[in-house]
Amino acid sequence: MGSIKATLLSVLPAIVASIWMMGIVGWVGSGVSITTVLAPIFTLIIGSADGLHFISHFQESYTQNQDKRRAVVDTLKMVGMPMIVTTLTTMVGFLSLLTVREEVVSTLVIIASSGVLLAGVATWWVLPILLTSKITLKPVKTKHMKTVTFLRHLWGKPILVLVVALSILTVMVLPNLRTDFNQLMFYKENTELYQSFEAIEKATGGGVPLMIAFEWEEGENPMAISEVIEGALDESPYISRVVGLHKISNRFSGSEFEKQFVDSSRRVGRVIAFPSQFTDESLAAIESTIDGLPLKRAAQVTSVQFIMRDLNQQMVSAQLSTQFYAIGLIFLMILAALRRLLPSIVALLPIILTMFFLYGYLAILKIPLNLFTILMFSISIGIGIDYAIHFVSVWAIYTKKGLHSEEAIHLAFQYTSRPILANAIGLALGMSALMLSPLKIHTFLSLVMWFTMSASVVLTLTVLPTILKRLSK
Repeated sequence: MGSIKATLLSVLPAIVASIWMMGIVGWVGSGVSITTVLAPIFTLIIGSADGLHFISHFQESYTQNQDKRRAVVDTLKMVGMPMIVTTLTTMVGFLSLLTVREEVVSTLVIIASSGVLLAGVATWWVLPILLTSKITLKPVKTKHMKTVTFLRHLWGKPILVLVVALSILTVMVLPNLRTDFNQLMFYKENTELYQSFEAIEKATGGGVPLMIAFEWEEGENPMAISEVIEGALDESPYISRVVGLHKISNRFSGSEFEKQFVDSSRRVGRVIAFPSQFTDESLAAIESTIDGLPLKRAAQVTSVQFIMRDLNQQMVSAQLSTQFYAIGLIFLMILAALRRLLPSIVALLPIILTMFFLYGYLAILKIPLNLFTILMFSISIGIGIDYAIHFVSVWAIYTKKGLHSEEAIHLAFQYTSRPILANAIGLALGMSALMLSPLKIHTFLSLVMWFTMSASVVLTLTVLPTILKRLSK
């Protein structure tokens, strides 16, 4: 940006939008949860994207003509339509998660997408008013950026070789991608809650208990049924401790103890088991053990862990369809804006490759694919496509002016590279604040955002020029 004033102006619309959004949330009486608390952060960080692009392009134009009104008009002509499209595509990235149909996800999606829309409105409304008033930004000198030069050297065969190599690596590590999701995963090891959980685990011989509910028919002995279940669980390598009617009766006697495990009037009982681990594999093995017991009435395993697992599996299974819908809608928006089929298809390549490589990134860092990382996939689609839209839109404007495609590519790269890099760095640094959170999942979100922004920028500023140059020949 070149100055503190320009930097503050670029994030001002997002700040205004965050205030508006929190006011609306308070007005409708929506509560704050572990997911919705992210909405103001998303609005502030993601919503600043258009502001950064607007101010950066304004500075370029104002440096050339020294006329604020003309600079605002030129900026709106150049990036006005891309800003509208990118606001809508970011919202689509969020709203695509409504296909999951989970209330906790839907609430975050609606609040965050509303914040992004408000940030887009604030950018169009607040910045032109301020920049045509008495506020003046000093002309900026275009600095030589080593990063820009490096990216230009990747055009052509180097980036194609890199994409192929990363694709092969991603395919190789994909089998290692996990889909675990459990309560202990929420907190970092140095937090008081995590340490308390470990203390409980040592004292009880296990962590969060599982409840195995069973029923019996008239004439059956609940003690015998409980013994069968307890024996099967004792042999499981995934269970560290089992407590049930049969074991309790060997140590204690009396109806008061039995009432804790059986209800004779309803002919139902339970066995308590403490798992040694909470991976999807271990939970599936425990469930399979119970389902395979020779009982007249099947026993059922119940626990918050199974609820979380089922929710996570539902999210994961809907992942590909959600991404497909999001990319499809984004393509239609780009096509409507550019009115050119081939450039619209090419504009999707960076984000499609980024999403593909992100799976490999998660597998390498052993970050599980779960409810929260899936959220970042859809959000990243909306954010990452912004860079491609800005680049292709500026390229299209130059080609409409009669410039040859290759010359238009170089001018588009020169015009968009600095704001795209500034925006990506700003977003990644902003999301880095989540690393200070005591929640491990927030750290995962920050790492995912860092990768997405880096990959989107590199692929946009290298793959797009390479493909567009080849298409122009």
